Amino acid sequence: MKCKVFSIGGKDYSLSEDEAELNRFLENVKVSRVLASLVGASDTWSVLLFYDESSKEKQRRDVDEIVLSSGEQEIYRALQAWRAERAREDNLAPFMIAHNASLKEMIRLRPQTTSDLLGIKGFGEKRADKYGHDLIAIIGGLYRLQEPATSD
Repeated sequence: MKCKVFSIGGKDYSLSEDEAELNRFLENVKVSRVLASLVGASDTWSVLLFYDESSKEKQRRDVDEIVLSSGEQEIYRALQAWRAERAREDNLAPFMIAHNASLKEMIRLRPQTTSDLLGIKGFGEKRADKYGHDLIAIIGGLYRLQEPATSD
């Protein structure tokens, strides 16, 4: 459980700004307890929220916390560029093709077949069939480029 304090009101009071800030915060958490108090003789309320992060917020944070090596970062950028171009071609939002978490998981798992993609969250048979060959080619090709040359 975490907590956060909000100040509402005060000298330069703007109800709409205070509400907007509070609402943005509330979209991503599950509130378990609220304490509110008028601060001193002012017109400022102090609101203390006890909360747990929603699974959506945890997922976003987990994706951000995945650390990629410099070589993996290069592959990630290539996948993002491909996804952006494909999204334009298909007239879709990029996340409809693959979420960032899915791209990062692909980099870690190094899929070699479209069947391998089925183990990645968000990839069913339809998405794997539609985008899998391109994704596998990008990942495999860039990993091969990064491997040190061997002499026979």
